[in-house]
Amino acid sequence: MTAHAVYAPSSAHRWTVCTASAEAIAALGEQEEGEEAAKGTAAHEEIERCLQDPSRPLSVNPKHPAAYGVALVLDFVRQLPPGTLWVEQRVQLTEQIWGRCDIAHWDDATGILTIVDYKNGFVNVEAEGNEQLQIYAAGSIFTHNLPAKWVRLVVVQPNSFLPVPRVKQSVMSADALYAFAQRVAAVPAGEKRFVAGESCT
Repeated sequence: MTAHAVYAPSSAHRWTVCTASAEAIAALGEQEEGEEAAKGTAAHEEIERCLQDPSRPLSVNPKHPAAYGVALVLDFVRQLPPGTLWVEQRVQLTEQIWGRCDIAHWDDATGILTIVDYKNGFVNVEAEGNEQLQIYAAGSIFTHNLPAKWVRLVVVQPNSFLPVPRVKQSVMSADALYAFAQRVAAVPAGEKRFVAGESCT
């Protein structure tokens, strides 16, 4: 099994528009992890360490370079209602579309699935309409057979250049998520086209 899916959720903003891009980039072979990506990986590892036992979260290491951002994630998780918490779980939408979701929380009492994703970069990432988080949500629902009614998408981004909240949230209905998942699931077997646009960046 490869380390990353060809149709990875993290690049879904690109291949859902430029449908030929995923296979073209995969053909280039495994890419080296840059400095910024390594910082993001280290932050995710600290989140996973702190939440290795979700019932008894550990405190963030104050000397960690991403301590502030990790603390924001932990504070948000602590405010969630009782439920089931998955940390760094592998979720699969289709055989070609899968990835590791930072945090997923299921509240059976309300039928709400919450997806939390940590972003360490400076380029602003919004929660609303976020393809990566929607794939994680759909994958979580299919993986765990959850009767979800609503899905809450959460982006924790301490370093955004923009004067926006460090924790951004968006709510969508399960019906809207299913419509999105159906469209996205068809991409790997569908027509492949290169489309120039914002996704190229």
